Amino acid sequence: MDDIFTQCREGNAVAVRLWLDNTENDLNQGDDHGFSPLHWACREGRSNVVDMLIMRGARINVMNRGDDTPLHLAASHGHRDIVQKLIQYKSDINAVNEHGNTPLHYACFWGQDDVAEVRASVLLQSQVLKFRLSVERD
Repeated sequence: MDDIFTQCREGNAVAVRLWLDNTENDLNQGDDHGFSPLHWACREGRSNVVDMLIMRGARINVMNRGDDTPLHLAASHGHRDIVQKLIQYKSDINAVNEHGNTPLHYACFWGQDDVAEVRASVLLQSQVLKFRLSVERD
């Protein structure tokens, strides 16, 4: 069997499940560049594998050697469904990598408008909630 990174990259859910069932495996291990299995699944848009990894305890905000989170990779590659899922599981939408970029920066830079809209919507909802809480306290 190929390594877990290849299986996640290719979306081989059966192989990933078998690997996850081996309790000796480290779910958050990184490859030579610090990419975890979750990084690869998010980068390649493998939603079913992302679900499996999250359900088994993958760290949502794990960083690779360049300080990219899985959200950076999903955003830059335009995987809106995965971006929404990561945000739902409390991924840090303001995480900054070694170049000073957030997932939103990458979504905009790579022309992933749908992903940028998701991020803007989350930010707007957050600001509205803060405003409501502020008004309710007064």
